[in-house]
Amino acid sequence: MNENKLAPPGYRIKSFPRKDRIGGSIAIVFKSNIEPKLVTAFEIESFECAEWIFPLVGSDDKLRLVTIYRPTYSEVHPVPVSTFLRQFSEYLESVVLSPGYLVILGDFNIHVDDPKCSNGNRLKDMLSSCRLTQHIDEPTHKHGHTLDLVITRDSEPGLLGKPKVDFRISDHDAILLRLRNPKPPPVVRDITFRKLDKVDIESFISDFHNSDVCKNPPRVLDDLVSQFNSTLTSLVDSHAPKKTQSMVEKPIQPWFNEEIKQGTQTRRKLERKYRDSKTTENYRNYQNQKNHVNYLMDHAKTEHLSKLIQNNKGDQKALFKVTKSLFGQKCDPSFPPHDSLTSLVNDFGIIWILDYGLPRWDQS
Repeated sequence: MNENKLAPPGYRIKSFPRKDRIGGSIAIVFKSNIEPKLVTAFEIESFECAEWIFPLVGSDDKLRLVTIYRPTYSEVHPVPVSTFLRQFSEYLESVVLSPGYLVILGDFNIHVDDPKCSNGNRLKDMLSSCRLTQHIDEPTHKHGHTLDLVITRDSEPGLLGKPKVDFRISDHDAILLRLRNPKPPPVVRDITFRKLDKVDIESFISDFHNSDVCKNPPRVLDDLVSQFNSTLTSLVDSHAPKKTQSMVEKPIQPWFNEEIKQGTQTRRKLERKYRDSKTTENYRNYQNQKNHVNYLMDHAKTEHLSKLIQNNKGDQKALFKVTKSLFGQKCDPSFPPHDSLTSLVNDFGIIWILDYGLPRWDQS
């Protein structure tokens, strides 16, 4: 059956069917005058994913739309949520570095609305660590839980208003959202950290031994645990106090491509493998992949900058603008010191008359 026959007038459908199974797929419905590009689509142990690029009208920016479906645990799909959280975390490490506005949405089948749900809390912590925001805070399922999510970067305006949970077309509700188009401004973010590597271990141990938790511990277990936690917190604050630093989040580089994205993902996997085992072979594999990614980045930067210069070789104004930006120079025009714009223009006119005389017009 032609799936586009199911689309409303003026729209098309593209889907990623499930392998080796009849029925079911991830699909998107979009206007016919838009041509999305499929970046990747895969079905792994714990979830299905399709990643698309949409051009934004009136802008050079792109929208990176990621659709996710995580089947629930069952006899047919006996995969625990912990497996999904691990695999989804690995996928996030690469997709958050990709260029374009990022919108991740789909059916996660995790109760993020329940504060007692450990899996929901782990997912929210994971998104927060990647500087991502989840926008749905009301039930999306007939049983009253929030299972369908809309996720964007913290640093992007992303959505125009709050997503709206609308009519129910199955056991899940439809979610309506509007995307905004402007280029996001630089974001200044405060980070808090401790210099734990600067702690004097012997002094820390000595202070701990001299504390009440060692000299005069409570006899009740709950009181002992509470005193132990408060003592350690106090010692850490004393030996490694919290420090706050402001950071400007850098925009995503235009030379970043899919090959670098895949290479970075492989490099991080090899790095984790090396940190777990500390073998010479794993260290060599990690170093080789790191050097390969550095080569890919250098090559992509060189190619991008060469294209910029080549595309502007016939336009001196644009070429000087490009070269100044490469050397970190400002492109703002500079004028001689002046009291007002009117006096500056008059001075330019006087210099012109002194050099070239009064202009003459043909009276015929």
